Amino acid sequence: HGHPPAPEEVRALADYIHQHRAARGTAFDIVVGGSSRPSHAAGLLGPLQEAGATWWDERLPQTDPGHYRAETVLRRVEAGPPAAG
Repeated sequence: HGHPPAPEEVRALADYIHQHRAARGTAFDIVVGGSSRPSHAAGLLGPLQEAGATWWDERLPQTDPGHYRAETVLRRVEAGPPAAG
């Protein structure tokens, strides 16, 4: 929790899913998650999106003392989406 996957891992997953789902013609989403800071989120999320991620799930590391508290996560959500660099 709290550590996003590498773009190469997301790309490999997206390629695998495309290979196995394309014949069915069914759509799918790839949800990845981790912890981001508003000031660095665009640089983190851009490569993941380019690799095939369609959703971001903001998570805090389980070592964070407030990882289970809604207020902690809401502070990050209220900071808004990343601005393009």
